[in-house]
Amino acid sequence: MGAWDAAIPADDPRLPNGVALMYSGGCDSTLAACRLAQRFPKVHLVTFTRFGFIQTDAPSVHAERMKRRFSQTEFIAHKIAYGKFYEEIESFHRLRSLWKHGTMTSVPCGHCKISMHWRNLLFCLENGVKFAADGAVTGNEQFAEQNPKILMSELVDFYGQFGVTLVHPVHEPGLSTEAELFSLGITDQLAVKRTRADKQVICSQHILLAAYMRRYLANHTFEEYEAETKLYLNTKLDHARELTEAHMANGGVGSAIAALMA
Repeated sequence: MGAWDAAIPADDPRLPNGVALMYSGGCDSTLAACRLAQRFPKVHLVTFTRFGFIQTDAPSVHAERMKRRFSQTEFIAHKIAYGKFYEEIESFHRLRSLWKHGTMTSVPCGHCKISMHWRNLLFCLENGVKFAADGAVTGNEQFAEQNPKILMSELVDFYGQFGVTLVHPVHEPGLSTEAELFSLGITDQLAVKRTRADKQVICSQHILLAAYMRRYLANHTFEEYEAETKLYLNTKLDHARELTEAHMANGGVGSAIAALMA
């Protein structure tokens, strides 16, 4: 199927527990789900919600089509509010970060995706799921979690530390997720993104990243953006790692994560 699943033996005893996919309902995560459905008997479609997200029921449209197209696979939809995890990541060392990184600390996207991955890892640990996935694609390197020079390898290591394998089913140069979905019969038209046929969760705060990038790149190179973003966001990921280690060591009793989940 591709490089992403080359390291997953067909007889891997962990496969029956399925895979937890961070699922927005858009073309990229939907094609990721389709590819996972050809590898796993069970695909958890994990859709995250928090303040600022719009159209959070939209992912069910393509989910229902996938259930009909891949009837041999069990698709299980989950909607998880993760606002407290976002707030924990965003507020960690806020003043120190503001002094060192300036307006980068006001951009929600990096905080958002770290906290999503963090909550997805916890979902895996709660449910005995040993594989996780996202809809990362090439060409979206402004997003830290889709940039190999910023967070992609660090997130793989983050999951791996706790016994979960993170894969990227659609991170493939030259891939058109829209065309692939159309050929599979999941969508009715070739052009889907940014049209009414795009059935994904919408973030109303996404414009803040675009504004920040325009300002930052007026005086810096993209390579400088990658280096500074990596430095900044890894402090946030390390915080999530430390809290997860403490949570697992205490069996979840009285931990900071237990309070976030309450």
